[in-house]
Parts: sequence; structure tokens; C-alpha cells
Amino acid sequence: MSKRYLNLRLNIKNSIAFKVSLVISLAILIIMGIGFYFLVDMQRSAVRKNINDYFTSIYEMVLVTIKEQHIQSGTLPARQLRDIMKSHKEVISSNITNYYGTIKWASNLSDIGKVNKAINDYKKEQGRFTGKSNIRIIEGKNSTQIIAPIMPEQTCLKCHQDRDEPLGFFVAESISLSNLFSDIYKFSTVSFSVILLTILTTLLILSFTIRFYVVKPIDTLLSMIQSVEKGNFLVRAEVKRDDEVGILSRGFNNMLKKITDLLVSQLEQERQVVAMQQELKFKTELESKSNEILQINQSLQKKLNELSLLIELSSALNSSLELDDILESLVSILHKKMNYLGLVVLLWDENEQLLRIKRAFGYDDEDDLKNMTFKKGEGISGRVVESGEMILVQDTTHDPRFLHYKGKQIIDGSFLSIPMKFKGEIIGVLNFSRPGVNMFKDDEIELLKAVSNQAAIAIKNAELYQRTLELSITDALTGLYNRRYFFKRFNEESENAVRYNTGFSVLMIDIDHFKQFNDRFGHKAGDEILKRVSYIFSSRIRKVDIVARYGGEEFVILFPRMKKKEAVDLAEKLRKSVELSKFIFDGEPIEQRITISIGVASFPEDTNNGRSIIELADKALYEAKRNGRNQTVAYDRNKFVGE
Repeated sequence: MSKRYLNLRLNIKNSIAFKVSLVISLAILIIMGIGFYFLVDMQRSAVRKNINDYFTSIYEMVLVTIKEQHIQSGTLPARQLRDIMKSHKEVISSNITNYYGTIKWASNLSDIGKVNKAINDYKKEQGRFTGKSNIRIIEGKNSTQIIAPIMPEQTCLKCHQDRDEPLGFFVAESISLSNLFSDIYKFSTVSFSVILLTILTTLLILSFTIRFYVVKPIDTLLSMIQSVEKGNFLVRAEVKRDDEVGILSRGFNNMLKKITDLLVSQLEQERQVVAMQQELKFKTELESKSNEILQINQSLQKKLNELSLLIELSSALNSSLELDDILESLVSILHKKMNYLGLVVLLWDENEQLLRIKRAFGYDDEDDLKNMTFKKGEGISGRVVESGEMILVQDTTHDPRFLHYKGKQIIDGSFLSIPMKFKGEIIGVLNFSRPGVNMFKDDEIELLKAVSNQAAIAIKNAELYQRTLELSITDALTGLYNRRYFFKRFNEESENAVRYNTGFSVLMIDIDHFKQFNDRFGHKAGDEILKRVSYIFSSRIRKVDIVARYGGEEFVILFPRMKKKEAVDLAEKLRKSVELSKFIFDGEPIEQRITISIGVASFPEDTNNGRSIIELADKALYEAKRNGRNQTVAYDRNKFVGE
């Protein structure tokens, strides 16, 4: 209910009729208020003037009566004055005083002889008296009082010497001006209210007329406009009149019709645009997805190729612990898979503090590059070792650091040098070159970094393996001392023999027809023969003697402080022990007879150079094998002269 009332108030306040009526009413109220103020003021002024004229006329009549009577008898005409006052009913009371305010005559006889106190105030206020100009009207709350001087005439100067001093004063009291003004105000107010009510009624009628003939049709149009704002373009205004409102309604309907037609056309165009945009969006998305799929496929293919390369490279590098095999596999796979113009592998020699080329591929004369060395900080490769960081030269013709492998290979194009590092240690450097500028991209460089890491691990493993082999003193298969340890002891014994003037003997031993045995019975059987023969040797020599596997089926025995004849006798015992031994493999005896050939040489009997004893023993072994094998041959200086 309150909401509807609020809406009604808002509608009234927003209506044209209300606004027009309000403006006119305010204008009329302002005009009438100003008019009422001036009207009341004018009425008051007129009343005051009339009262003043009225009392002036009474005053003049009193003066005339007093003068006539005073000239004749010298007394106040009491009866005539009373008659004058009775003829003026508006005068409530009146009196005449002497100069000092004592009442000499009064319409009310009881007042005669009293002192009118207002006279003294009046005299003080006036000062000098001239006559009519000194008439004073005093407005009281309940009455209006007039005081006027009675000036002496020429005939009175006989008794009154001062012409400017009044003989006395005339005082009259009439009805109150305030009451009169109140009545006038009430009358004016009633008149104003009647006029205002008439005007407001006229305005109300005008307002309803405007509302019915103007506002209501406009409200209808406004409601339709609001419907149109909400999207309803099918509404139409009723046209019942031919006045301005009717013309406006027809124009509104025509406008809506055109808008509706335009909207229909626009909707159709928008539908077509949306359809085209949707189709274009689908095509764009399809093309985008296709491009994304293509890029993903290319990226996946690239990653697959890179992964395949790394797997193949890892498999090849880990398939061998021989450094040469690893380097060969590395160069071969990188050249085949990535098609580099030039590929060089350099390894760092910690002892010599040099970077040495170990493999080169893709150059005109690769042999010129092998074993070429670079110092730390020399050229691109040396700088890589020095800094431990990759160096990329996109154009070798403009980089003075590039030495073209000390002038051996003139390379114009792009050059990439990547360090091979294992746990922070520089193992070597991989160099790649391609013709053309800016030929190495970021993703390819990342792949080559991964390759260099794998290569570094493989090369480090090979070096560790080789070092382990060199450091090991026993042969893994036979359990005998290895060749490296033998030579270490042999050198020591040679030096001792020279220093202390003692001797020693060496046996070089070879298993006869061992290759044929392997081909017939297999390597496992051959390994069993090697272990069995090794056991025979180690079990039949002294503790101070050194027996070692020299390589393959060859053995070597060092006899410290043993002369040649003793060495030959012991060698023959070893040969016979092998010849007479029964060899078994997989629980079955081996049918083929196993024999050995032995060459013997001694120091100082055969030579004064202890380090050449092994060579002499090897010559004696060769003679034993040439003479039919399965025999012991001692080196004979006279027999082997010239050989």
C-alpha cells in the first residue's frame, strides 16, 4: 500500500500539470502576498490621513467656537463644545486644559480640575508651537488620542503677551486605530483568501484539464517508450484525436514501425554475422589446432629423434670400455645422425697440461689434425678448457680467437665448442662446425650439451677402467701376476742384478696350437686350459719366483739369482708336467694333448744388458716353436748371432 502511495506521489510530482499548476500557484501567491502587503499598508496610511483630517476638522471647529465665545464673554463655551462632541460619535471623550495641563473643560464633567499628564510629555516633545503643525495623534492599544495646542489670536495678546505660547490644549480620544487596523486586516485577509481560493480552484480545474488532455496521453506514450526501452517494439499508441497529441502519437507509431523494420533487418544481419563469425571462429580454431598439432608433432618428432640419438649414443658408448672404441662410436653416430661438416674430439692430458686431438671427422686431411695439441687458453678449444664454459662462434670469419686448427683447416661458418665435464672436472672438448652463419640453434645446443655429458661419462669410465687394469697386479682369469706387475718386478730385479753383481733367468712360455684348440673346443675350454697350466706353473716354482701371464696364451717366469743351467732344468720339468697332465672340461677328459714350448735366457751369461733378457728368451721360444714345439730351447749367443 505504501509503495503504491509512494509511486502515486512520484507520478504527481513528475506530471506536467502538477509542475505547471505549482509554478503558477507560486507566482500568484508571491504576487498576491506582495499586493496584500502594499494594500494593507495603503489602507493604514489612508486611515491615518482620514483620522488626522477628521480630528483636524474637529479641532478647527473647537477653535472657532472657543474664539467666538472667548471674545464675547472671556469664558469657554461648554455647552457648544459638548454639542460638537456629541455630533461626533467616534470621539469617546474630550477635554480642554490650560497651558499647565489642568483640565478646564471636559466632556466628562468628573475630569474637570484634573491634570492631564500627557500634556507635559507633549510640551517636551514639541518645544515650539505654531498651530496645526503641532497636532499630535497618539495611537494607543485601546484608543487613539489627539493633542493640539490652542494658540492665541491677535485679540488675546492683551492678556497673553507670548504669542508662541499656547493658551491651552485640546485633547480628544477616539476609537483605537489598532482595532480599526485589525478589522481592515481581517477584511483584507478574507478578501485575499476568497480571491486565492478562486484562483486555486481555477488552477486545479486547469491542472485536471491539462492532465486529461495532455499529461495522460503523454503518460501513455511514456509507458510505451519504457516498453520499447525494455525491447518491446510491437506496442502502438491509440490515435483518437487530430490535435498535437494525436500527431505525436502517429509520429511515434511510424517511428516504431521503422525501428521494428530496422531491428528485423539488423537481427537478420546479426544472425548472418554471428553465423559467419562462428564459422570463421571454427575455421580459425581448426587451423590453430592443426598448427598446434603440427608443431606438437614436429616437437615430439624432434624430441624423439633427440632421445633416439641419446639412447643409441648411450648404448654405443656403454658397450665398450676401450677408449678408442668409444671415440670411434661417438664420432660415427654424431656424423651420421646430425650431419656435421666437421667434428673433432679433444682430450685433456692432465700430466702434460695439454689438450690433444684424438679424433677428427669431416676434414680434408684428418691425419694432419691427429695428436695436435692446444695449451690452456689457446684458441677457442683452449679457452673452453680454461673457462669450463661453452663457446659459440656464429661467424668464424669475424672472431680472432678462432685459429682454424693452427691454420691446418680453414673453416668459414659457425663453430661450437662444448666442454666434456665429469663432476666438474674437464675431460675434454667437443668441437662442431657447419658452413653458414648462425647455424646452431638453442635446442640443438642443449642436445649437444647432453651428448657431451654422456661422452664425458663414457670417456671417464674408459680411463678409469684402463687405469684399473694398469693398477691391477693379477690377471683376472688365471690369477697370475699381470704383465704390468711383471715388468715392474723385472726392472727392479735387473737393477739389483747390476748393483749387486748377481744373475737371474727368464722363461718365455707359449701353449702349442692354442688357437686351433679354441676353434675346436671353444673359448670356455681354452680358458680352462689357461687356468690349469697357470696352476702347474705356480705350484712348481719357488716363492721368490715371479710367474705372469704375458698375454693370450703366453706366460713369462722370472727366476731371481738362478743360473742358466738351473733355469733350463726347471723349464724342462715344467714342460713335462704339462705334457703328462690330464686336462678335463665339463667332467670329460680333453682328447687333444696339451704341450708347451719354452725359451730360456739368463743374465749375465747371455748378455750384459739385463733389460734385453726378455727379448732373448722370446727368440729362444721362437726357435723352439720352429723346431716342432713341445721343447725347451736355451738362448745360445753363438747360434743366434745375426738373428
